[in-house]
Amino acid sequence: MARRSATLKIICPACGKENEYSPAVGCLIKCRHCAEWFGEPTPLASEWITCPICAQELGPNVEICPCCSHTLSSRPARASARKPARDETAGKIIVGLLFATFGIWLLLSAWHTIETEQHQSDTFERHALDLNQR
Repeated sequence: MARRSATLKIICPACGKENEYSPAVGCLIKCRHCAEWFGEPTPLASEWITCPICAQELGPNVEICPCCSHTLSSRPARASARKPARDETAGKIIVGLLFATFGIWLLLSAWHTIETEQHQSDTFERHALDLNQR
């Protein structure tokens, strides 16, 4: 198996243009556009991962371990970037539908109550008119 070196894309702070960078080479990088030297950006400690084969500490965005050439594309996703599970989404939809149904039921009940009271008052008025006409 041929050993491949992992390369990353890195932005030069002086000119803002993209450069290729190999973590195995070192920590100083010379921009191929403006010839300025700059240091490798240090990833946050939470972004570092460990190669499961050789236990090499690797920065973020590394897809192939430079030490053993193991492909790291099947890394677990971070908990903060986790998408909601399908069951959670379905549960939220069901709860929303239940609240909507309850709201519609309340509106229809109120409308029915108002209509019933209106009908009763009409009946009482007719009855009173009938009594007055006698």
